[in-house]
Amino acid sequence: MGVILIGMMGSGKTTVGRLLASRVGGNFADLDDLVEERAEMSVREIFETQGEAKFRALEREALSSVRLDERSVLAAGGGTPCNSVNLVQMRKMAPLAYLRVPVNLLVERLADAPSVRPKLDSGIEAAIRELLKEREEIYETADFVVDASASPSIVVEDLRGRLGW
Repeated sequence: MGVILIGMMGSGKTTVGRLLASRVGGNFADLDDLVEERAEMSVREIFETQGEAKFRALEREALSSVRLDERSVLAAGGGTPCNSVNLVQMRKMAPLAYLRVPVNLLVERLADAPSVRPKLDSGIEAAIRELLKEREEIYETADFVVDASASPSIVVEDLRGRLGW
């Protein structure tokens, strides 16, 4: 069985996920990439032209199509586990690992991201604080809560130890 990485945008899900899969000889997938492939447009474009509801529907479809084998790593979108149907499905697929990062570091990592991150249009720090307030309780229910403020290599080794990989 693989692992599903959850957490805020900027927490390192894609970076850590790719590195983890590479180190253990597993497959990596990013749910946002799968949505973009299906829609043939970027997440930002989907939000702007079709709205968040359409994006979330595409996200549910993409999640349903994912098959994780041993040592597969899936980086979920930041809001993916906030939908109860998605969360139940994800829990059936693999253990969840929440990559926890403090707000100040998320702000630093996402400083240049508002142009590509649809939920950051209203001011980066305020938006991150609000999203984290909405999502953190769900994130904290993950099987593993990992301090992802360290370098990706350290986070990967932490995850490998917790997963027994």
